[in-house]
Amino acid sequence: MPEAYDTFSGPTLDVSRWKFLEYPQDDGSVRVCREPQARTACVGGRLVVEVESFETAHPEHQSIDNCKHLLLSTATFLVSALETSTFAIEMSATSLYATPHDYRDGFVTFNVIELSTGMVFDFGMRSDRLFALYERLPLPGVETPFTYIVDAPLSGRRLSPGTVVDCVLVFEPATRSVFWHVNGGFIFEARDVLFPREIVLGLGLLTLHPCADGRSQSLKVQGIRGTWQNLRVGEPQAG
Repeated sequence: MPEAYDTFSGPTLDVSRWKFLEYPQDDGSVRVCREPQARTACVGGRLVVEVESFETAHPEHQSIDNCKHLLLSTATFLVSALETSTFAIEMSATSLYATPHDYRDGFVTFNVIELSTGMVFDFGMRSDRLFALYERLPLPGVETPFTYIVDAPLSGRRLSPGTVVDCVLVFEPATRSVFWHVNGGFIFEARDVLFPREIVLGLGLLTLHPCADGRSQSLKVQGIRGTWQNLRVGEPQAG
């Protein structure tokens, strides 16, 4: 049976289970991916994070500019090389002052990340859309980083702000495939992936506007509210 990594029983976030993503800087300092005005609470078994207006940005480093507020699990999890593994959560998003239908303005994420290889398997969500995100980060030594955004609304039905959806990632080692499922339905499949072995989980608020002319393009007074609940780490299952 799936196990709950964190029940978000609160009233505050369990800092023994979560930490902020950090980026080392050229000057020896560390950039923490955290919005200074974020409001965070654990209420009724839900983690709630709200940023009314994004403030953090980076003029040139795209990955840092994207990650406005990103929590990573302090625990790592093995992905079986022999059996199917699952990672799942229920989440919702409410966009604030954002451009309609433009996911680049900001979205809520559930991330499954292998830090050593830069392989990323995400769900992204804003008030009116839900999508799969599949990428490899531009880490040192990675010759062909990539980012795929797969726009797959639920059965053609537009979401409304605060709609809770159940997001499940399934890792199938036999075919080196990863499957994205929402509310029990399939939305995307990636085949012949660089299959992860040891992952961390992420819960975040991100933007995706490309930097241009040495400036961030991601701050437009917009923000977002995200909720996460019923986080499950599935024990490997045969087949």
